[in-house]
Amino acid sequence: MGMLKQFRNIVVLIALGLNTIAAVHSYAADTQSPLARLNALYGVNVPRKPHKDTSIVQIPFEQSGNTMLIHAMVGGAHEGVFVVDTGASDTIIFEHFQKASEIPIPDNSPSGKYVTANGIIQAQLVLLDIQVGNASLPQLRVGISKDLVSTNIDGIIGMNFFKHFKMEIDNDNKIITLKPNADS
Repeated sequence: MGMLKQFRNIVVLIALGLNTIAAVHSYAADTQSPLARLNALYGVNVPRKPHKDTSIVQIPFEQSGNTMLIHAMVGGAHEGVFVVDTGASDTIIFEHFQKASEIPIPDNSPSGKYVTANGIIQAQLVLLDIQVGNASLPQLRVGISKDLVSTNIDGIIGMNFFKHFKMEIDNDNKIITLKPNADS
């Protein structure tokens, strides 16, 4: 029981194709959680909610096998190609995109461990504005991974973005429709 009191584990599943990634944040009970440290680092202490726009947003997607790819804007100025991953709890950007876009990572930014089918990786946690079509979330928690690499994909848009919307997927017309949830 002492070990249970001393450590708290948050397991977040992130699915990318057939590989499942679990983000595991372990920390002593008397220390701040990664999210609390991230909020303090950026001076933010409110849950991230979408802008109060009730309009319906339609986003075209490309399909590669069973993977849906969309364009998203990161940090208000950097467009990339991202996997739509409703099994992923967090949004992740790959280090090559972060470096090419010159997105800063504060020196004291917390990190998270991600357990993948191929082993454990680390990701720095930052807060970034994410926009998909006209649907946007300010200061969303984003992991930056140097261990996940792709030549044609810049990251994953996960449920910490999509949970704020009702989402419909029209595979025939390759359109994702997002409508903000009433409680978001």
